[in-house]
Amino acid sequence: MVKLLSDQKNLNFADLDLYLETKYQTKVRSLFNEFGESVFRKKELEAFQELLSHNSHLISLGGGTPIKKNPFRYTTIWIRIPKEVLKARIDFTAPYLRGVDFETWMTEREKGYASNAQITVELTGIDTKMDTDRLWEAMQSAGTTL
Repeated sequence: MVKLLSDQKNLNFADLDLYLETKYQTKVRSLFNEFGESVFRKKELEAFQELLSHNSHLISLGGGTPIKKNPFRYTTIWIRIPKEVLKARIDFTAPYLRGVDFETWMTEREKGYASNAQITVELTGIDTKMDTDRLWEAMQSAGTTL
């Protein structure tokens, strides 16, 4: 979604997971397994800071990335899609999801997203045209500068 929007609006885009995979020459899952969650999250945050210094206009983050509000450096956007759409997309074999109850996990994640997002936008997760339009409108109405 975010990549599509960046293509439409000719904005610099970066995907944090792809950046990590390129930087470390291995899959995110392998990094997570090798380092454990605590060290992985530190490396993830370092990579996020690097992307900010590269002047990426839009940065797509993984669902577990612990980013806090920072209105002076970036705007955080929580892209909400229906739970059933999200559940169909999630790989429950991921190390941090093994044996996790989806509803409990979502409730915890939503609390974090709600407290850290400066913008929340409800999307379908299915209709890409409608979703990119809604995302752009939400960014514009919030006064997000790129």
